[in-house]
Amino acid sequence: MEKRRYIRFLPESNSIVVLTSRNKKDENILAVGLLRDESGHGCGAVFRKPFLLHKDDKVKAIVGKLFDLNGKIMWVKDIDEFLVKVGIYLE
Repeated sequence: MEKRRYIRFLPESNSIVVLTSRNKKDENILAVGLLRDESGHGCGAVFRKPFLLHKDDKVKAIVGKLFDLNGKIMWVKDIDEFLVKVGIYLE
């Protein structure tokens, strides 16, 4: 098992993640979820299905109180029939 390079820490309660397209012409909201954990260069969040983004998709992110972060979807894992857990790398 690969060791994590950054410490994970809990976000403020009820913090949300909003993902939009990086394309300036199309800044529609793609997904809104609850922030699960944070690290030095990313975060984990839970989203309701259907989650239309995939691994390696590039997004703009609002994470808690931080705005306009460039991000990349690193992984998407099903939790159950209604929810997915998503890892997001933030630049």
